[in-house]
Amino acid sequence: MEEFLKRILAWALMLVLMQLLLRYVILEAIALLTHVLNLVLWGKPGPLDGASVVLILIRRHRNRKACLEARSRYTPPPEPKKVVAVVTEKKIKAKHYHGEKRPCLQYHAAFRLPDGRELWLSLGEEAYSRLSQGDRGTLTFQGTRCLGFDRA
Repeated sequence: MEEFLKRILAWALMLVLMQLLLRYVILEAIALLTHVLNLVLWGKPGPLDGASVVLILIRRHRNRKACLEARSRYTPPPEPKKVVAVVTEKKIKAKHYHGEKRPCLQYHAAFRLPDGRELWLSLGEEAYSRLSQGDRGTLTFQGTRCLGFDRA
C-alpha cells in the first residue's frame, strides 16, 4: 500500500510540474522537483526521466527560437561605394590602453565628396602614409572604413 501511495504522490507532483511548465515555464524549479521525485520513488536521482527529456526539448526550442530571432535582427554591412573625392585633412589618434606601455595608433583621413559633404574614414598605416592633403582621386569605402584611394 505504501508503494502505491508513493506512486500516486509522484504522479500528482508530475501533474503539478506540467502545469507549472505550461503556465510559467519555470524550468529550474521543474528540474529540481524532478530530482526530488526520483529521490522519493527510487531513493536516488535517475539518469533521464520523462520530465528531464521534456525540459531538454523545451530548452532546445528556446535556444533555436533565440537564434532565429538574432538572425532576423542581423543587418549585413553596407555595400562598398566608389566616389570621386579630395583629401582635405589627416589625423592620427593615440589610444592608451590600461597596462600597455605604447599607445595604439589609429589613422583617419577626411575626404570632400562631390556633394560638398566631408567624410572621415579610418584606414591603415600604409594607406595613410600614401595620402597627401589635396590629393584627388577615386575613393572606395564601406561604412566608416576606407577600402582604397586611387589618385586621378
